[in-house]
Amino acid sequence: MTVKIKKIDLSNIDTVILAGGFGTRLRGLIDDKPKCMAKINGKPFIDILIDKCMDQRLKRFIICVGYLKEQVIEHLDTRNDCKIIYSKEEIPLGTGGAVKNTEGNILSKDFFVINGDSYSEMDFASMLMSHKNNKGVITIGIAKQSDSTDFGTVTFNKSLRITGFSEKGKFKNEYINAGVYLFKTDVFKIMPKKQTFSIEKDFFEKIYEDQSCYVFTKIDNFIDIGTKQRYYSAHENIN
Repeated sequence: MTVKIKKIDLSNIDTVILAGGFGTRLRGLIDDKPKCMAKINGKPFIDILIDKCMDQRLKRFIICVGYLKEQVIEHLDTRNDCKIIYSKEEIPLGTGGAVKNTEGNILSKDFFVINGDSYSEMDFASMLMSHKNNKGVITIGIAKQSDSTDFGTVTFNKSLRITGFSEKGKFKNEYINAGVYLFKTDVFKIMPKKQTFSIEKDFFEKIYEDQSCYVFTKIDNFIDIGTKQRYYSAHENIN
């Protein structure tokens, strides 16, 4: 049975942004900055992400900070247009550990998680509606790439339920993980007990067969700034 939702209100949905990355592959460009503070056309990337979310009425953000976290905090503290909470890493926790570390800060029953080094055009309300209709524990936003050899790919069935993950470099013209997720808070109960882990390798790939894990495919203009080449490309493709 499909859940009928007349109107989606995102103003009470929490958004976690993973902003603790080192930016190792951007050394030489942003040596003195965390990756999320890299500027695209003069604007810190994390501001681009927050502004994009706020355009769709997301208003409460939990920022996972680690490497050079003081810079991120000092910068975001100048914003007074949204609610920002910091989830601080004293040691690197990996993408999974960073999400797990936010548990005490999450207020909504479902919450978004966004990689702090990737951008995409999408409708968050549509993703939430799909997530609720599927009764998913996890929904992963995926994007079609003509050359997906530099990314891990995601396979799924006609019901959009995830059927598998593939390593980088195996396939072309496939759907890739776009770094946008939607979780039920129940997800914290099934996360690994260890403190540091990868959300993709140590969690998604371990639980998708036993849990309600789905994809959301309506994502365009996926841009990842994780390498120098893609960082330069972002200047041309993000307005």
